[in-house]
Amino acid sequence: MSQGEVLRSGRSEHPHGTRTAHLRERGVVFFRDTHLADLRHFLTEWTSPYVHPHETQPGLTLIEPRGATGRGEDGFSREDMGLHTDRATSRTPPSIVALLVLQSPRSGGEALLMDGAELLRSIPDIGTRDAKNDFFLGAGSRVLFPVCEEAGGRGFVRIRYRCDDIARPVALGKASGRALDDIENLRRARRFPLPLGTGCIIHNHRYLHGRTRFEGGRSIARILADVDPGFSLSWLNTGFRY
Repeated sequence: MSQGEVLRSGRSEHPHGTRTAHLRERGVVFFRDTHLADLRHFLTEWTSPYVHPHETQPGLTLIEPRGATGRGEDGFSREDMGLHTDRATSRTPPSIVALLVLQSPRSGGEALLMDGAELLRSIPDIGTRDAKNDFFLGAGSRVLFPVCEEAGGRGFVRIRYRCDDIARPVALGKASGRALDDIENLRRARRFPLPLGTGCIIHNHRYLHGRTRFEGGRSIARILADVDPGFSLSWLNTGFRY
């Protein structure tokens, strides 16, 4: 992990620069020594907030432990949070997820990232048209969405995943079973600490993210957004190529 990118007031480079180049090419960009105001200013130059139920301000949610959590609210606990796509059961999930550490825990709380492009390159059969029928998210007897789906044509795909009391993956084929095993056992996931003032911006259609169990307080500012139409990275709203 490289944390050479710094988002600071008065020093924000044009969004067509290095940071968004990393997002375009790698699907993720890391930053350090950053305040929430800096991150929000940077994002407003090229994205618009994605409205969601847990927000405290447009697009913004503080992810902190609560005394009790409801369905689909594992993120508000101190327990492990498995790899997932934010808003995976929405028809169109947000394309951008930005995370900034406002308070780091006493121990644990490492970030987890898994590149969906790497998964598809390793198990290409799950990216085929037929695979959508044997690798999908389900809720009870209902089929919700394919885990990997073609998106908008021109070779774009989109990955969505969650495994909790809202929805669970179903893998009926050999290739999808291998992919599910990789995801559940974190075989392709990268694990790393995010100290105070650090964070990342990820392509939510490409990367799955999660975290390990932690002790003490932990506060994460999460911003969900879509790229503005007409901006050079607006294709991120569709998906990714691998």
